Amino acid sequence: MKDKTLLPYLAMLLTAVLLVLCFLLPYGTAKQERRQWLKDVGDTVVNAKNGLSGNDLVRMSLWEYAKLCRINIQNGVDRQACMTRLTVIAALAVFSLLTALVSGLRKPIAAIVFSSLALLTAFVLSEDFAWNQIVPGKAYDRGLAHVLLYVLPLLIIAAALWMMIVKNRPASEEQ
Repeated sequence: MKDKTLLPYLAMLLTAVLLVLCFLLPYGTAKQERRQWLKDVGDTVVNAKNGLSGNDLVRMSLWEYAKLCRINIQNGVDRQACMTRLTVIAALAVFSLLTALVSGLRKPIAAIVFSSLALLTAFVLSEDFAWNQIVPGKAYDRGLAHVLLYVLPLLIIAAALWMMIVKNRPASEEQ
């Protein structure tokens, strides 16, 4: 007999893996003036402590924002806000990784819980960035990861519910 949960499982797993990969996708993209300046700088390292060049700063991922927060904390720049922001980014990473783990283990209820927590954390992070005019702001607009961090958890929840429905469907309804 063919595994009836294979399709929902693959949908849940693939979206969970994409959720984790969002940390490497652009969360913020430089606006026109800043983009031009960063492209003019090119491969020149803008900040020696974090090793980010102008080209690296055109599209900023959450991973790069976390590195900048860590540098700011070490330098005592806006320490409290950066510690809070870094904690929220870390929580989002943990919830995303846990979502991927439980999705791989075919645990739909746990996937719903962790993806819901990831969605809530993504919302808190988005509001923090907007409140502090980081993304969107004068220099950066929203990137692809900003959108995907809202869409992917919802798709994971839908796939997990699909998996639960298919798994619990009586055999007489399958024909």
